[in-house]
Amino acid sequence: MLSAVGLDADAAQQFPHRLSGGMCQRVLLAAALAGRPSLLVVDEPTASLDTLNRRRVLSLLAGLRRDTGVAVLLITHDQRAVAGICDRHVVLTPPDPRPANAEPTTPAPAPQVSDARR
Repeated sequence: MLSAVGLDADAAQQFPHRLSGGMCQRVLLAAALAGRPSLLVVDEPTASLDTLNRRRVLSLLAGLRRDTGVAVLLITHDQRAVAGICDRHVVLTPPDPRPANAEPTTPAPAPQVSDARR
C-alpha cells in the first residue's frame, strides 16, 4: 500500500516523528486504502502542509480517484483544493440564526452546489 501513495517500504520502519507532514498524510492514506474502500473521507488533508506537500497530497488524491475508482469526500476550507480535484462541491453556509421555535419569515438559504465539470 505504501507504494500506492508514493512511499517506499522504508517508511514502514520509521517512527512517526521521523516522517515529514506530507509523508504522514500519505501513510494515513495508505492505511485507509488498505481495506479497499469504495468511499474515502478525507478531512483537511492539506492542513498544516507546505505548498509542495499540499500539491503532492492533492495530486495523490486525484490519482487515486482515477486509478482505483474510489470516491473521495474531501472536507476542507481550501476552495482552491476543491476546484482542482473535485467533480462537484458544496459550500456550507452558517446556520440560520433564528431560534428554532421562531416563525419563518424567509426561507433559510440553501447550500450552494456547483458542478466543476461545467
